[in-house]
Amino acid sequence: MVKDVATPSPQRGFLDQVLSPPTLSIPRRNLYGRSKEREQMVQAYDRVCQQQSSSATKSSERPKSELIAILGDSGIGKTALAHSLYWDVDRCRNGQGFFVSGKFGQMQRPEPYEGFVEAFTQFVEIVQDRENGVANVRQAMMENGIDLEREGKMLSDTIPAMEHILVIQEPQESVGDPAVTQQTSVGDGNLQSKYIPNECSAAALRFKHVFRSFIQAVTSPSYPLVLVMDDLHWADEASLELLRFLLEDSLLENVLFVVTFRSDMTENIKKLSAFSSNLVESSINVTDINIEALECMDIQVLLGKELRMDQDEATNLALCIHKHTGGNGFHVWEVLRFIHKQNILQYDLGHCDCDLESVEQLLTEIGDMDRLVLSKLAGIPEHVLELIKIASCLGSKVDPEILQYFDSQPIETVLKQATINDTFVHDEKRNSWSFAHDVVQETIYKRMIEPGERVGFHYRIGRKLWRALDEEKLGDFIIPVLGQLLIASDLWDDERERIAVARLCLSAGLKGVSLSTFRTALFYLHKGIVLLGPDAWEDNYELWLELHSAAAEVASSLGDHISTYEHAETVVKHANSFHDTLRASTARIRALGNRGDHRQAVDECLEFLEKLGIEISLKPSKASVALKWWMLLRRLKSRSNESILRLPDMTNPEHLAAMQVLNLMFVGAGFASDEMSPLIPLKMIQLTLDHGLSSVSCVGFALLGYVMAGMGRDPDEGYRFGQLGFAIYERFAARAFLARLTALYFDGIHCWKHPAREMFGSLWNAYRVGLETGDVEFALLCAGLPSLSKFDIEPLPLVDKEMGNDRERMVLHQQFSFDLITRPVQQSAQNLMGRSDDPTILRGEVFDDELAKKAEQEMHPAHFWAKTHEVLLCCLFEKYTKAKECAAVSMEIPKRDYGPLHSSVATFACAFAHVADARERKQRHAARMAKRGSQTLYRWSLHSSENYLGKHLLLEAELAALRHEKSTVVKYKTAIAVLRQGHYLLYLALANERLALYLHETGNVNDSKPYFRDALAVYEEWGALAKVNQLTAKIHQMIK
Repeated sequence: MVKDVATPSPQRGFLDQVLSPPTLSIPRRNLYGRSKEREQMVQAYDRVCQQQSSSATKSSERPKSELIAILGDSGIGKTALAHSLYWDVDRCRNGQGFFVSGKFGQMQRPEPYEGFVEAFTQFVEIVQDRENGVANVRQAMMENGIDLEREGKMLSDTIPAMEHILVIQEPQESVGDPAVTQQTSVGDGNLQSKYIPNECSAAALRFKHVFRSFIQAVTSPSYPLVLVMDDLHWADEASLELLRFLLEDSLLENVLFVVTFRSDMTENIKKLSAFSSNLVESSINVTDINIEALECMDIQVLLGKELRMDQDEATNLALCIHKHTGGNGFHVWEVLRFIHKQNILQYDLGHCDCDLESVEQLLTEIGDMDRLVLSKLAGIPEHVLELIKIASCLGSKVDPEILQYFDSQPIETVLKQATINDTFVHDEKRNSWSFAHDVVQETIYKRMIEPGERVGFHYRIGRKLWRALDEEKLGDFIIPVLGQLLIASDLWDDERERIAVARLCLSAGLKGVSLSTFRTALFYLHKGIVLLGPDAWEDNYELWLELHSAAAEVASSLGDHISTYEHAETVVKHANSFHDTLRASTARIRALGNRGDHRQAVDECLEFLEKLGIEISLKPSKASVALKWWMLLRRLKSRSNESILRLPDMTNPEHLAAMQVLNLMFVGAGFASDEMSPLIPLKMIQLTLDHGLSSVSCVGFALLGYVMAGMGRDPDEGYRFGQLGFAIYERFAARAFLARLTALYFDGIHCWKHPAREMFGSLWNAYRVGLETGDVEFALLCAGLPSLSKFDIEPLPLVDKEMGNDRERMVLHQQFSFDLITRPVQQSAQNLMGRSDDPTILRGEVFDDELAKKAEQEMHPAHFWAKTHEVLLCCLFEKYTKAKECAAVSMEIPKRDYGPLHSSVATFACAFAHVADARERKQRHAARMAKRGSQTLYRWSLHSSENYLGKHLLLEAELAALRHEKSTVVKYKTAIAVLRQGHYLLYLALANERLALYLHETGNVNDSKPYFRDALAVYEEWGALAKVNQLTAKIHQMIK
């Protein structure tokens, strides 16, 4: 939240241009015929201002930001209506809110986020005008966890004006930082491009998260933000994705988004429908406003109130104007300005005279409004008219850098001549130029360039720019250049020119990738493929291969699986060598994994690896796996970490491709074949030892450590290899792998040497880096591991809140598998907090019957987690028969290597249930099973006493009580002391309860009372209200 800022000065520049003609003094805040629409907008703004967050508010009920979508024809008054909210920001918030606006142009440079850049340039100007504004914004950003140097640089690289707020010391990656290590040259035939679309996608994702955090930091109920995105139908894909990301973020509050959309073009309606359909599942409140033309009465009221016309004169003039303009707001203003300029309408000091007959005669002679707009061009020199025509082909925004190539005179001089006649307008503060209105640009284009000449006109513009621009400038303007050339593709009769334009399409595609505008990139790559023709692999092999390989990679990043498969299949079918298929094939494998088709992805990985000479069996025997592991470990035993770090770098492309495929494969292998999973790290380590280190080797050694340390096989060696993974990560600065490296290390390795509490900060950092680098799957795993691990050591309301936030992130990023894993644990917390009629039944708002059935059918990890927590709940509420039944499934968790921390919960819960079963039914087998679980926890405690010793000691006390040993009370007290020191609330409360019950049952009633009190106090501290009520009722029953 930004505090103590002064009232902003009115933003006269863009408001004056939108709301009042320069020759008539009409107050900018007055709108006519829009009272209903204005009321809807003000109500939405008031709701945004009133929103308050509450930690106790359920996420599903928490207020969100709002969206107003204004739809209407060109010139109807959409922008004027949207900008009228400025006065409500100033009035309702005493100048403490923010109103910013950005407009998208029809023909843009390739750089994304045009409208956002314009809007937040205005934001910076507002902040600079306020007392202590910059300091307050910086403070708010830091309080929201934004790194002003690294993440601030990311913002300023995209929005240069942000440099006035931030202190930038070192260059960092930005959203537009190309992940292109060797980009295709625009002007020559070099086609050896190497780039990683996933890293470019990560840059876009990184920017979205940082930008979202920035908006969260600077807004609050006291400082709401109104963000107007004008002409959204022209927005680039990256801007639409960013806007959609912000709108779907349930944590973003106190922002009113206002977008304007044209309804008079079919493609715009389709684009709006596509945009809106993606918001259907979102809970954001959307206000749709479809504005119509002004009624005759609206014009009459305007004339009477603003020009002081008497009623009859205003009525007659309004009828005349409405007849000729149809109530189009822009044309109404144009008529008033025109007749005022012709001295037919005279307005001075609040008095107005008008010759109605002359108005009617003049408008009748003009005939239509297009001719009225063009009448302003009378007397303009021919060369200026030609430049205006060229500008109309390039969109509503005027770019002097492009137009300078079409006139020999200084471009500023020419532009000023067009400004005198109100064709162009100049924003002196930002030194930007544009047409006075979209209607002006469109009218000039359709009336001054004959339909039969337009294709040729575009072709000449494109060729002129293509020839005039040097290689660097062509890279900057490649999208506008290609836009002109592709319109005229029917005019190309030269084969060499067609191939040259296909090369430009490749360059434009790579430019789009580097700027994270992937749909634009894929559009131009497809255009290049079409230009080459179906048999281009025979005549233009290198260009053909590059276009299809790049298209496969980009389509994979977009989640366009069909396009990915088509391009990959084409490459595999016609490539000259297996090496030439590597990029397209790995893109297809990645697409399969992203789609969740893990079995097919694994099958293709195996086929791909087989071509590289690497054979892995889908269903290997346990003996063969054990033998291969023995041979690898024997080989590693003689190698220190230092000697491994001295290995040379891996350089062979096929070996590097194999490492990448194995890295993609290990997640899917867990779903496709448990038997095969251990072979993945084995092969990665073998490749590393035989052929050198690569950045992916850090994942291989982390996997090796995870398997070695998992379930206590060899925690010391596992820890060693985990440390080696981080050393390799440091050597290669492999940030792209930090999330998965951290998840593997802290889920299965770190806890053998350190307390579980120490991992939380590192996991959160890895989560942020994972989002930045595009490894969303493991980023969210890093975010979710802390709340899963906090279940037994932190208050349950806090755990419930954190899990709710984790699940919102998972749903936002469509990581439904991880979301399902979290649900039974959160439901268990809610049951204990008293949100269930029967706390032993693990069903409720979070985890219902349908989800439970889905998890069981798929043998999903969530099924085993659910059974583990059912065991816990049944033990806590003394439903021991059901606990034993669930324990049979719960014990699969340790067998499936879900990590020692999680396995220790299942091991303890099942062993405790077996003790209870042995106590109630006098079964020796159950006692032996309980003893086995206790011994497992003892072995683990030798490596990490804080994480496992307390659970082991509590089980030993339970077994001693079962055997009526004299040392039973001492063992309980020892367990209580250890658990209190580790602050394990669940087990500490349970140990006190069990000791109290033992003392009471053995006749030591008075000795039991302090432990009953301690048990209730710890359960209450833990937040287990249902358990507090159950134990309290039991104590009262025992007293009776």
